[in-house]
Amino acid sequence: MNLQELARPRTKVMMNVANPQEAFHLSFMPNDGIGLAREEFIITTYIKIHPLALVDFERLEDRAVRAEIERLTAGYPDKSQFFIDKLALKIRRR
Repeated sequence: MNLQELARPRTKVMMNVANPQEAFHLSFMPNDGIGLAREEFIITTYIKIHPLALVDFERLEDRAVRAEIERLTAGYPDKSQFFIDKLALKIRRR
């Protein structure tokens, strides 16, 4: 069945999507809006670092954790700015 051939309902059809990766894909379905790209999904699937680990990076004692954060934040001397930039990018992309 072709979705373009379906009659539009009188009620607005809006979607709440928890996974931001799916929000873009689902936005192509006939709808009147998509919302609720939850921040915890953005943090765990895209940023991959707890914000406090970035704020207190110099105090982290686990060498493996420090190495992984260094890898993920390459090019960011300010670890907190990495979090801010990545979060803003994903929220903006909605």
